[in-house]
This record gives sequence, structure tokens and C-alpha cells, in this order.
Amino acid sequence: IHMDHAGALGTLAQLFPRAKVLLHPRGAKHVIDPSRLVESTRMAFGDDFEDLYGPILPVSDSQVQTPEDGEKIPLNGRELQIVYSPGHAPHHLAVFDYKTKGIFSGEALGLPLPEAKLSPLPAAAPPSFDMEEYLESMAKLKRLHPRIIFYSHDGVGKNPDQLISQAEENTKIVGHIILNTLREGHDTKSVRSRLQESIGVVDEMSLMGFVHYFQKNRLFQG
Repeated sequence: IHMDHAGALGTLAQLFPRAKVLLHPRGAKHVIDPSRLVESTRMAFGDDFEDLYGPILPVSDSQVQTPEDGEKIPLNGRELQIVYSPGHAPHHLAVFDYKTKGIFSGEALGLPLPEAKLSPLPAAAPPSFDMEEYLESMAKLKRLHPRIIFYSHDGVGKNPDQLISQAEENTKIVGHIILNTLREGHDTKSVRSRLQESIGVVDEMSLMGFVHYFQKNRLFQG
């Protein structure tokens, strides 16, 4: 339900009032009443996000459905399986398409960035990123043995087993770099420099997601 994936959900639901919106149970209440969603969006995108992207509107509770983990949804000759995949966010869903054997991964399997020395890189969104759950979700999606990954950002992946393994390893590497630098007493500016040197790119949002996770779990002093 993050803005870059579902920011226009309320607008679309109003345009198509007979449509049903399938959501993780932990995300449904924040779509029906988006006040906390708006607050976290301001944290991630800035106070002026509405000027750039437009408002986040509520969805009528009559349109919202919350499928169970593993539930299969028939759709126009296809069968789609809902897969709860927390970590990037507690309300994250992935969708497995039995026709193509493809996984619509959202951000559960990282971001494939060709310019990075390591790819795919973890997508760690503040304030609710959980590294442990993120790695567990990657392992869970790997067990589906997808033939292709449909990323929400940056195209498709045609060697999914290798890509998921790389995403798992890169998440651990990035987390290790950030946590060790913080434990040495350095600030986020130093973390940013070390990441730039080690992996070639710095995703500011993911950096803050890791920092917030480590702070929340009291894994470093500061």
C-alpha cells in the first residue's frame, strides 16, 4: 500500500465502484482510513508529496477484501495465488501466477539495479522494514520455484533462483555494512560514503529503513 504502488488506489476505487481491492489484512485498515499511511508517506517522500503526486484517498470498506495467505484467486482463465511476504512492509503481498509460473514480487525480492556492484539490492522502506522477515519472505518465495520474476521496479528476471539467492546475500551484506559503520560510532553520512564505495549506489530510503530497523531493535548505541 506504499504510495509508489498504491497511491492512486482510492481514486481508482472511486472510478470503478464495482471493483474489489485485495489487500493484506494489516494493510486494509490503512487504505480504508489512510491517515497513518499519509503520515508515513510524509516521512518517506516529504511534507509536500501531495503537491507532486496528488492526495491519497480512502477506499470504501465495501470494496475491500482480505484474502488469506496462500489463497488462490481465479481470474479470466488464470489462477493467482496470494503470498504474504512481509519484511519490506508488514502488509506486503506477492502474487504467483500459475499460468506463467511467474511471481509478481512487489519489492519482496529486492530491486535489480544494473548500475550497482551488487544486484538486486534490498528495498528497505521506513518505518516498518524488518530485515529478518524480509529474508524469510525471500526464502518462502524461492520455494514456489518461479520461472520468472515480475519486478514492480525495473523489469523482469529470467533466472529467478539465482536472483533470489543474490537478493538474500546482498541484503545481508548491505545490512552488515550499515550496522558495523553505526556501531563504530559513525553517522549516516559516513554510512552513505561506505555504501557508495562498497556497492556503487546509495538508495536513501533503504538506508533510512535499515537505520530505523537497527535503532528499533537496539542493535547499536546512538
